[in-house]
Amino acid sequence: MADAVEIVIVASAFGMDAVRAGGHLKWAQAAKRAGAVGFEVRRELFTSEGDANPDAAPEQLHALGAAIAELGLWSVFSTPASLYTPHGRLDTDALRLALDEAAALGARFVKLQLGGFIHDAEGAAIAALVAQRAQRAHGARGAQPRLVVENGQLAQGGSLAQFAGLFDALAREGQAGVLGMTFDIGNWAWLDVAPLDAAMRLAPHVEYIHCKTAAGEGARRFPVAPAADDTQFRTVLERLPRDVPRGIEFPFDASRIEADAAHYVGWLAKVQGKRSGQPATHRSAAHSKAQQHHSTSATQEHSMDHPHPTLDVITYGEAMAMFVAAETGPLAGVGQFTKRVAGADLNVAIGLARLGFKVGWMSRVGDDSFGQYVRDTLTKEGIDQRCVSTDARYPTGFQLKSKNDDGSDPAVEYFRKGSAASHLSLADYVADYVLPARHLHLTGVAPAISASSRELAFHLAREMRAAGRTISFDPNLRPTLWPSRAAMVEGLNALAALADWVLPGIGEGEILTGYTQPEDIASFYLERGARGVIVKLGAQGAYYRTASDAAVIVGQPVAKVVDTVGAGDGFAVGVISALLEGRTLPQAVARGNRIGSLAIQVIGDSEGLPRRAELDALERADGSRAASVI
Repeated sequence: MADAVEIVIVASAFGMDAVRAGGHLKWAQAAKRAGAVGFEVRRELFTSEGDANPDAAPEQLHALGAAIAELGLWSVFSTPASLYTPHGRLDTDALRLALDEAAALGARFVKLQLGGFIHDAEGAAIAALVAQRAQRAHGARGAQPRLVVENGQLAQGGSLAQFAGLFDALAREGQAGVLGMTFDIGNWAWLDVAPLDAAMRLAPHVEYIHCKTAAGEGARRFPVAPAADDTQFRTVLERLPRDVPRGIEFPFDASRIEADAAHYVGWLAKVQGKRSGQPATHRSAAHSKAQQHHSTSATQEHSMDHPHPTLDVITYGEAMAMFVAAETGPLAGVGQFTKRVAGADLNVAIGLARLGFKVGWMSRVGDDSFGQYVRDTLTKEGIDQRCVSTDARYPTGFQLKSKNDDGSDPAVEYFRKGSAASHLSLADYVADYVLPARHLHLTGVAPAISASSRELAFHLAREMRAAGRTISFDPNLRPTLWPSRAAMVEGLNALAALADWVLPGIGEGEILTGYTQPEDIASFYLERGARGVIVKLGAQGAYYRTASDAAVIVGQPVAKVVDTVGAGDGFAVGVISALLEGRTLPQAVARGNRIGSLAIQVIGDSEGLPRRAELDALERADGSRAASVI
């Protein structure tokens, strides 16, 4: 099994009453016959009559563990106890007992529920207890069990926000590697959380997976085996680390229990494919240190040795809280605003994630409510934020945007000077995170916010280019952020020269190249190394040019323009998504026109960006727009 996924059978899968009556060892033997390599012992299923009773003597647990090991299985010790009390404090007694019992069993993992965690992770206390119990267990069979917490079915101890908050808190406390997570795919249904959203946020911390889905609603919901054609289940597994053990927790058919067990062991191993690394107990603790966020020193230790799903797209930049006026008129007279997020590169990340791409975003946010708002948005949109750091020294920027009802560009006032994101630098670059990605998207905004951020942009482009990855670049001019117009032109044209696809607007192209015609603007960048140039022409559509082809793709008609901000970002989403899917350049530009037109029909920078089903329906309805060849 050295090259195969490690499949564990959870004792309860054989039936809780059957385990209580016959004891764990009987069903560990059945797990071995089914082809599993691990067996999860459940403390709540012990009885004094049918099994070792951990309340009686640790020797009984030791004997059970020895018998399981003799079968050639390793074990997980699961307890229903919670790591945190309902009031949010660390339950040291529960943790101490769980560690001791798991050590007596000789388990690889000791698994607790999360409980009432609120804000303070008490990571140092956890680390001290783990170290203390490890010393006591020295000389016993195997290593000290690895501590993991599991998402449960109750609101307390089962919310995505709690788990995200826990690992963020541990990182802030310098204890990022003290524990890992058991990710129960089916349990998220009890909290109405999409498992995919949770996987994208928590994957770096996952060391063990419970594989099941849920059927029914409300109190009638119950765990079931995933269907063979359950694409959502497969997609969630793809987003989680590929070399951590998988536990079967759904109930087997009682009429053919051993045959069912063998079937699902084989099926789950086949679904998941091959392992790519060491056992989770050796790998995940080291990787968890990479999750430490910026604190008072704003320094970050990155280590991306934890296997993770390869990202499709990487982008980086600044996200801000945005307050959109609820009424028309000058901003000075507006009394009510609606809070949203803003950021050109983040808009593109959101749009691509909604279309099903695996997207990573690099940035810094402040240790403030705006920063948490940005993080919550990333989680909601399913964007990988392992390279987003929290910086306690500098704030998250924000902006005010007016409301117009005549289709004109709204007024925007920025409050971003000295923001956390403006301190982005080469220290934020993590090669193991960036280079496996298929594509890099850059805008002209992030290089404009500071010299150090500009240095990072060029480094990203050069490294991805050297690695043979594709790069797209949208100038997104912000003249007020540059020391001079000449510096802006020189800097952005140099960055464009590193890109495969350059996406200027017609006005931007004139400023950057000095030419007024799209053909000349395109030629300017083709001569400097671009593979293709797409010049946005507003309502008229877009002009593209390569070394061998050129055309205008007509624009998508719009009945009423509501908010022009974000149109270019929507265009980029369309072009990048289509090119990554292997579509032709005319098809990519047509999709860019379509999504750009959707973006300007609603208030907000990213609210109009479609999800995959909506886009597919629109493209099926009338196909690609026609192109007129020049």
